[in-house]
Amino acid sequence: IEYSMKAWLLLFLCKDSIELREKYRSVGKILFFLQAFLAGYLLSHSDRINRLIYGNEAGVVTDSSQSIIKLAIVFGCSFLIMDLLYQGRKLAKLYLLLVFYTVQEMAKFTLHSVWSLAIKGCIDSMNELIIAEQIGLDGFYRIIEYLQTCSMWFFAAGYLLLMYVVLRWYRKYLAEPVEEIDPQGLWFLMLMPIIGMAFDILWRISFYRQNGAEIDFLYERHGSMYVVVPAIAVLCLICIGFSRKIYSELMCSEAQKNKLLFYKRQLSDMTEHVRELEQLYDGIRGMRHDVNNYVADMEQLLCMSTEAGRLPDR
Repeated sequence: IEYSMKAWLLLFLCKDSIELREKYRSVGKILFFLQAFLAGYLLSHSDRINRLIYGNEAGVVTDSSQSIIKLAIVFGCSFLIMDLLYQGRKLAKLYLLLVFYTVQEMAKFTLHSVWSLAIKGCIDSMNELIIAEQIGLDGFYRIIEYLQTCSMWFFAAGYLLLMYVVLRWYRKYLAEPVEEIDPQGLWFLMLMPIIGMAFDILWRISFYRQNGAEIDFLYERHGSMYVVVPAIAVLCLICIGFSRKIYSELMCSEAQKNKLLFYKRQLSDMTEHVRELEQLYDGIRGMRHDVNNYVADMEQLLCMSTEAGRLPDR
């Protein structure tokens, strides 16, 4: 369900933002959905892939920095399939994928601290019950298994819901297809997702490391990280949404400015045209006045000639 929802959210982000190629119009979305689902699911559940990446079939990650490999593989597969199925510039496709995976990672880190603290609190409470001999080890292990299952469900549901809220807010300001955005605008919009991915890589490198039987967690080394990490993640999500909003408002303002300049130019042209017409009408009025004077002079000459008897009778 989790990987199906993530694949649907990726399609949701791409909707009306980028066009499928003509030959893939009928099946393109289905193929892209299947790719996003299978890439995430197989990388998490395939023994062969886990053995290849981590050297063990269980997919046990002894160093959190190794998890970057799977993220890079999923991102690369999505980009290759998107480039195959969708038309347009590669930069526009890269931008959409960066937004999606950055929102995904920041949504996880936003909830991970709360999730970790809740599990830690439950385990500490059960340890006290064991010490007080109110529950046995068998009951403790059953509760831990149930708690692990429920907590993973709630964590997945929580970060997927947060992803949907952020992506819906982000799509609110997608006034035009991504393909119509100029490269300079795309680089501006990609700045915050790139910063978010940089934070994600940094956290994955330092999140935990296993040394023999001991596991060194970032949160245990620095308790303040329970607050710092989600705070930075939330700020990244907000900045990603506001960068799109700011760019949309800038483009709207630029369009209104261009429209105003166009109207001013039209008004100037109309003013010049009216001025030329006025000059033409002034010229016509002058000619009319001169013709009237000529006619009056001819009539006066005609009257004078008639009185003098100079004109022959018909």
